[in-house]
Amino acid sequence: MIKDAFNTYREKINRDYFGEYIQYAEGMTTEELLCGIEEISANSEDLSPVITMAEIEAFILKNARISVNPYEYFAGALDGRDAALKTRELRHRQNMKSLAPYTRRIYLDGSSTLSFTAAPDFGHTAADWDSVISLGFSGMLERIRQNASLCGASDSKRSDFYRSCEIVYEGIFAYISRLADLADRVSKLQDDLFARENLSEVSKTLKNLAKRPPATLREAMQMTFLYYSIQHRAEGVHLRTLGPVDALFYPFMKSDIENGILDEDGVREYTRAFLYTCYTEQAVANMPFAIAGLYKNGESRANRLSYILLEEYIKLNVYDPKLHFCYSAKTPDDLTALALESVRQGRNSIVFINCEVASDALTALGEDREDTVDFTIVGCYEIASYRREVPCSCNGCINLPKALEAALFNGKDLITGKTIGPATGDADSFDSFEALYTAYRVQCEAFADDVMHMTSSYESYYPVDVISPVLSSTYADSVEKGIDAFHGGAKYNNSSINAFGSATMADSLIAIKKLVFEEKRLTLKEFADILASNWEGHEDLRTYVLSKMPKYGNNIPEADFFVKDTIDFLGKKINGHPNGRGGVFRLGTFSIDWRFTFGAKTGASADGRLSGETLSKNMCATTACDIKGVTAHILSACAVDYTNTPNGTVLDLLLHSSAAKGEDGMKALLALLKTFMIKRGFAVQFNVLSLDTLRAAQLEPEKYKTLQVRLCGWNVLFCNLSKKEQDEYILQCEKTGNL
Repeated sequence: MIKDAFNTYREKINRDYFGEYIQYAEGMTTEELLCGIEEISANSEDLSPVITMAEIEAFILKNARISVNPYEYFAGALDGRDAALKTRELRHRQNMKSLAPYTRRIYLDGSSTLSFTAAPDFGHTAADWDSVISLGFSGMLERIRQNASLCGASDSKRSDFYRSCEIVYEGIFAYISRLADLADRVSKLQDDLFARENLSEVSKTLKNLAKRPPATLREAMQMTFLYYSIQHRAEGVHLRTLGPVDALFYPFMKSDIENGILDEDGVREYTRAFLYTCYTEQAVANMPFAIAGLYKNGESRANRLSYILLEEYIKLNVYDPKLHFCYSAKTPDDLTALALESVRQGRNSIVFINCEVASDALTALGEDREDTVDFTIVGCYEIASYRREVPCSCNGCINLPKALEAALFNGKDLITGKTIGPATGDADSFDSFEALYTAYRVQCEAFADDVMHMTSSYESYYPVDVISPVLSSTYADSVEKGIDAFHGGAKYNNSSINAFGSATMADSLIAIKKLVFEEKRLTLKEFADILASNWEGHEDLRTYVLSKMPKYGNNIPEADFFVKDTIDFLGKKINGHPNGRGGVFRLGTFSIDWRFTFGAKTGASADGRLSGETLSKNMCATTACDIKGVTAHILSACAVDYTNTPNGTVLDLLLHSSAAKGEDGMKALLALLKTFMIKRGFAVQFNVLSLDTLRAAQLEPEKYKTLQVRLCGWNVLFCNLSKKEQDEYILQCEKTGNL
């Protein structure tokens, strides 16, 4: 059994790698690395881009500054990410200068108004963690060499791929050796017995992982952080999941207990350290991993470690990592209740994903069923076939309220006057609501066409711009083909577009339909003029719209129709459309924090929203407009066919803490979650908050430093939010106090 030193560990660890407690570091600074990288680039004229990038990655691994902390169980500090990212950014800027004029016009006229955006995306990836853990670095290198031996000398592209992997793996083993040696040297300097013994074990673990796959729980966890640091900091390709860690680590836990290496207290010690190391990484939008879910054979992946992970996460009270809870009918109720208890206690960095709907969505996209059952989640709630897909989940965005704006103003942007879409007629040219709705669909279709065209143009540069030998080496398909995972090496090489602002769009359409074409209070031209003036002088009408018009999120079919119909329409337009790298496009409908920046450039809308105000979030009702309660909100969201959103989406639910108290409160939470899943919702995340607590935290933040809220697709501390963002939570909580 290991010594229970976690409190000491938590007190003394500081993963600001070279900060107060980190006294043991060596290697080049970022500036020195960049000088070396420039020299490699200058001498690479006769080398392919794949080999050049591999040489750069190996250089970073062999020379970047590393450190060890005597109280950390898992080593992996590598200060090379800035150099890797600056290298990629330079290559990207050079390549983007060559974009076709048509694509540049789209960028200037569309993206600059935030009607839509398109970009390359190599920041949302999932390694094949089964290969990483079961083969280790030595096994993955051997697989590369075996496939390289079958490659003919004349096949230069495949040969370059295999050579690039071997070059990087030379760097990987050098990096592991550097860490082990440093741990050895620092161990001898320690007066603290625990620190000395811990560093000795760190070094031993690293040396083992240089020779073979992990054999113990500690080695499996160390392997995870080693791989993460290598891809994330040397390759500069953001790794957005640590995989299904309960399923990956459980065999090691079981073996350690059976062989007397650990008891359950020891497992919990390592689990706390694992979770806290994730937290101290301070990854952008949190460091995610999955629990529960299904194996390929359809059986539940949940195991004893699933419970331990949740129990220790609750005890730690940290807002990162974030957990992807993959829910199915086979998920044990007590495990689901434990996850909900975590949320109820404010440890709510958990999103619940519907296994059945996620698998159906990927299958509908054209992926083989056997590849979609044990899907992975990349980032917040974006799904992908585990081990087989590079989804590029954030290539493009479509601003749905902006499409309606373009329909009302003949393809023009209300704020800038720029042309952002086709000329579909001025407001006074529509003699029926159906004619306006047709124009709105035309604008949506035009936005989608432009985003897909622009994304495909970017993708033509991936072979020289996005090169990832570390990630690719984990994919069996990529290694067998001898092709980088971003260049078509994966089985599924997809691109993704997210359409958002659904509630803002739907509430605006229903207001126009009612006020103009049914109640005939004013003409469409008059309404358009009111929007152009940002509702100035029409406060009574705006109040009427805000308080009396039907709103999405209240189980009103007439309002919900526009969300469902738009997603059906865009799903048919986008899903399966060929992209620029041998795959297809996928639709998602999440907004994350884009809704703030896009809202800032969206004119006043017919739902009563003022120019520049925030757009609606994800699949949620407009803030505080879900006045008929949480069940009605769920039913509205579940009116959508989510097989049309293979890139993912989520419904955010805020519950007043009084509604979740005690045994009845837990029963209510379970019932809500099961209702959502049975009704085929895609994903849901909860905030259980007290209005009094939120108000107090806003006034005296120093007393509420650990208060967490689920924001977009990750967790944050409430007191770190802007006042505008805090006010939104307070307003929503005011409206839900009676639920």
